[in-house]
Amino acid sequence: QTLSRLDRIYTSEQHTESLLEWDSQISQIPTDHQMVSVRFAPPDLPHIGRGRWSWPLGLVTDTHLINKVIDMGIKTQLAIENNLPRTEESNPQRLWQSFKTDINKVAKDIAKTHLYKIQQRIRTLTKDLRKLANAKDIDM
Repeated sequence: QTLSRLDRIYTSEQHTESLLEWDSQISQIPTDHQMVSVRFAPPDLPHIGRGRWSWPLGLVTDTHLINKVIDMGIKTQLAIENNLPRTEESNPQRLWQSFKTDINKVAKDIAKTHLYKIQQRIRTLTKDLRKLANAKDIDM
């Protein structure tokens, strides 16, 4: 059986410099084609930053992180309650800001380990998928 390969993108020459991050991946839909993707970024577009970081939803149910945040919150609450000589450097607002910064740092660190595990699993599955896609003894 001969399979056609229609895994390409055609573009006009004027857009060539604006096309970045070319990639082709095995499609999730059973087919003999690969999914081709490209990022179109004309140079005259305004720059859009990374935005503000927010907690990934998967971390909301992470008991290790929740327990850590609770412990840090209790320590911060006690520090606020026992902060009698209020100064410019030591006051409830600064303690609260420090608490928020610290829990975000802890959450980012834990998110990195979760993300690494997920990416490792995706790489393993993609490798297995490529092996299966290229196997001669499997009918499509």
